[in-house]
Amino acid sequence: MEYFFDDWKKALQDLNDSIEKSVDEVRSCKDAIRMLQIDNVNKAHGGNYLRDSERIVLSAPEIVIGNVDKGGYLLPGQPSRIIIRGQGISLEGSGPAGYIVNRAPGIRSYGVDPGPDGRENVVSDISEVISQARGISLNSSGGEGVFTSPPAVGEGLHLHSDSGLFVEAADSAERKKKYIDKRLDNLKKSKDSCKKASGDSKKEFESAIKELTKVLDDSNALSSDIDDLRSSVGVLDDLHDQLETAMKKASNAFYMYSSQLADLAETCRKIKCLEDAKGKIPSSQDFKNKITGAGVWISGEKIGLSAVDGDGNIRENPGSGVRILSNSVSVGACGYDGALLKKGRISLNAMDIDLSTANTKFKDQKKRDSADILAEGNVHVVSKKVKLESVDSELKDGKTTEKALTKDGSLKIRFETTELSATDTEGKAAGIIDMNAKEVEIKSTDVKKDNRSDDKLAAGGTLLITAEKIYAGSRDKNNKTKQLQLSADKTGVFGDTTAEMQQGEAKAVVQLDGGNLSVSGSKTELYGDTTVNGKTDFKADIKAPKATIDNVEAKSSFKSTNISDGIAVPGAPSSAKLSAKLKVEEKKAKEKKAEEKK
Repeated sequence: MEYFFDDWKKALQDLNDSIEKSVDEVRSCKDAIRMLQIDNVNKAHGGNYLRDSERIVLSAPEIVIGNVDKGGYLLPGQPSRIIIRGQGISLEGSGPAGYIVNRAPGIRSYGVDPGPDGRENVVSDISEVISQARGISLNSSGGEGVFTSPPAVGEGLHLHSDSGLFVEAADSAERKKKYIDKRLDNLKKSKDSCKKASGDSKKEFESAIKELTKVLDDSNALSSDIDDLRSSVGVLDDLHDQLETAMKKASNAFYMYSSQLADLAETCRKIKCLEDAKGKIPSSQDFKNKITGAGVWISGEKIGLSAVDGDGNIRENPGSGVRILSNSVSVGACGYDGALLKKGRISLNAMDIDLSTANTKFKDQKKRDSADILAEGNVHVVSKKVKLESVDSELKDGKTTEKALTKDGSLKIRFETTELSATDTEGKAAGIIDMNAKEVEIKSTDVKKDNRSDDKLAAGGTLLITAEKIYAGSRDKNNKTKQLQLSADKTGVFGDTTAEMQQGEAKAVVQLDGGNLSVSGSKTELYGDTTVNGKTDFKADIKAPKATIDNVEAKSSFKSTNISDGIAVPGAPSSAKLSAKLKVEEKKAKEKKAEEKK
């Protein structure tokens, strides 16, 4: 014989067959079950069911809904759950002093479609969570058992955390895969639990239906003989009680079995979605090479980043600070079109500033106590003017003025190759390089490893100074060097056309020009053995204490006041100051070396 619960079994079987099908098919099966519940099952359920096809209004100055007593307190020892389910739900705290308060140990908000039975979590095209207010405060503070009131923020959005605050907009590959794998493991375990629970519920449902069938069969057998029915009122009452009990048990089993199947269907849907998402995750290399499109944008008239504690103290402990990690970091005081702002300025101010392109390669990533640090990158500076200085200044009446060079200020440039160039794009020398200091040293020397002071001349070192015109000591007659000293094992002065040394206003001149040597001065003295090869013209008087001449020819006259044979006339002692040696300022050099060691 057919009974009404045959439709129950068919509806449950349809849902069971659609467990791993689309959301629409699962919901269609749920709708069929819900109609059966409305027609049959809900009638057998206990409790008070209030229903109106238009509107139900609860009106009072204070309304408490829950498993509470007349005082509004939760009844002790009893579970309590409130479900508000509808296509549109609105909570409104109206009026100038209106408010809505949500309090619970755990509060969660999901922008998902829960389905008609509240057992689904389907992300739709309009899934969103929106919060709007004049002032919004999100506060995470206090330890276990402690409640801290969030601060009043007035206008604006205030985010606070005593421990960690994370703002993230990033697609992932490895992390997403690990997260999905972990979720899948949990969901597959949950699927097994749901299968077992639905299997148990199915057995209970089948047992309840079997029991209900027996009661109905007995009822049919009893009602087949109207005379027996009239003479068995007691039996009929007993049968009614059995039928009511069996009906309630069957309806509860039907409701429980359908709920377990709904949970199993949602679990299967989540597994399928995650497996599809996992299959769409690109490989590690593809993920690195493709743009994800994820990003974080922060905009405001003023943006401040501070590594401070809750009292506003700047933290100086190790690990504190502001850190930026990225393949590309761009900081610009410019517009969206890339043009510099007229008053744009970037300021870096700290006790120590490190600008480094050194590449650190740790030998052990876990210990991180030893590494190779190699300078591998490049620093490119483009500017109309670049100024490096170490000068103490003073701010007074809103104006900054220089006071003095910073004591012990220094600039050190150390590279394997150093090039200073003022050339145009065609390679022509067009600019100026100016070096000005009280002491200027240009050298090619090895230095001591411990204090970087001069050690000795670099083997094979070369210093080349070349230009179309080179001036050493003076460019004009008003500013002249006090002393010019050249010292070397070998010294050479070469001039293709002319080489000349001049003292004073041409008081004494040595000139090499056109293959000729000219020596002029008010007085010329030669010391030491002197040999003159070639024809020699003397155009003035000659004096000599002694002359050995192979052949003497006097063209006009030959005079002598004293002609003696074998008697030498002693010469006058030389007044030349040949003892003027190269002056090495030994004292000054020693003082400088001692200062460098310090």
